[in-house]
Amino acid sequence: MKTDVKQFNNNYCFYNEILMTLSLIPYIFTSYPFTYNGWIGICVFSNGALYHISAAFNIKLTKIFRYHDILFNIFACIYINIFTHKQPFTFFITLLSMSSWVANIKYNSTIVHISLVQWPLCLLLYIYEFRVYDNLIIYNNYCKAANGSL
Repeated sequence: MKTDVKQFNNNYCFYNEILMTLSLIPYIFTSYPFTYNGWIGICVFSNGALYHISAAFNIKLTKIFRYHDILFNIFACIYINIFTHKQPFTFFITLLSMSSWVANIKYNSTIVHISLVQWPLCLLLYIYEFRVYDNLIIYNNYCKAANGSL
């Protein structure tokens, strides 16, 4: 009976880690082929995939990959908060994600990690990387308002 419970826990952990790896796919769309000079998205995807896949297969280097992933994500959050054009929105979403991540250490919920940590930070990266298009949309709406066609 204990073997069945242990096997169930191993399968549960495996599928959670694979699900968290798959939820990193949107970060690819914020990197170079899709943006002008996007490098953060592919780094976040690579580090996160490396950590979550190594955790799924219980590899010896998992702890090193975890700390590397955490440190890079902290660096990326600080970098984006400094250079983004959407403040204080970016700061508040980053604060929400960091708080969710810290609270989730105790509860270890996959859904919380994906929906309150990974995807909001991906949204902020998307806003940061596509700032030119965002400005063009604002400029276009301004022109329409000036012409009375908005």
